[in-house]
Amino acid sequence: MKRVSICLSPYIPKKALKKDESGFTLMEIITVIAIMSIVIGMIFSFLVFNVNGLYYGSGQTKEQANLRMAALRITEEIRNSTEVKLSNVSLLPEMEYEIYLQNNSLVLDDGSSTITLSGDEISSVNFELKEHNSRYLLIITLETQGNTLDTEVLLNNISSIDVDMSGERLGFNLPPLSP
Repeated sequence: MKRVSICLSPYIPKKALKKDESGFTLMEIITVIAIMSIVIGMIFSFLVFNVNGLYYGSGQTKEQANLRMAALRITEEIRNSTEVKLSNVSLLPEMEYEIYLQNNSLVLDDGSSTITLSGDEISSVNFELKEHNSRYLLIITLETQGNTLDTEVLLNNISSIDVDMSGERLGFNLPPLSP
């Protein structure tokens, strides 16, 4: 096989053969890459910080919503109760219903079945009875890992009760249903 050499120099103008100085040096390119790396790193760390804050905030919102929902459900159940007792042991033999913490969830127990009143994020619950203007208040304190919710429920149908009681279990009786 024959080799053929092609010489293009007679066809290229002499001005084009001069050294072209309109490019970038290696040092300039390395400097630009370093500066861009720093800027991109700052943007990325800003985004990671904001995403972590978003996850933390949504977790806090979920915990707070769970606490508020549990407090609302307790309020709906006991507002019109006729008798209320607080204890740290089961009250079911003498009370119709009981609310207590089981496996980090609040449950309503009627002796034959249980209904879950909250999600599984509640770490502690405390009930306290106080007298207020010759009426009775039930103060409920619910806690999760990062939040605490205190709420007060005015007990409408209670005429007398042992006040200044507290406990982790709330037993109550409801008025009989009218026909």
